[in-house]
Amino acid sequence: MPGRGRRLRKTEIGLGIVAGSLGIVLGLLSFFEVLPYRVDTFIPHNADTTLLVSILMVGANAIGIFGALTVHKHHVIGSAVMGFVTLAVLIIGFPWQSISAVAYIMSIVMALVPVKAIQ
Repeated sequence: MPGRGRRLRKTEIGLGIVAGSLGIVLGLLSFFEVLPYRVDTFIPHNADTTLLVSILMVGANAIGIFGALTVHKHHVIGSAVMGFVTLAVLIIGFPWQSISAVAYIMSIVMALVPVKAIQ
């Protein structure tokens, strides 16, 4: 059946888009200080760095959505893009960004599994 592999990549694309959208929403909520929780892990967070990190998380998750959309044609490249976004979200992001990171990791693992054609 031609095109069978493309139909099976919809789950990975969907998980990546959900992770990116959730990350953007969480980044915007932290930008508008709805989620005021701050952690001083690598970067001491004050008002300016909180806004900067929020903007970085929105941008990184937008790139993650692009990586999820790339999975349809080039699953390895899309997985690599989502992997870099996951690292950025886990290292720089706020603790609640780990929710989107888990969804990214699930999408990456599923996208790297080879799709076998059913005959």
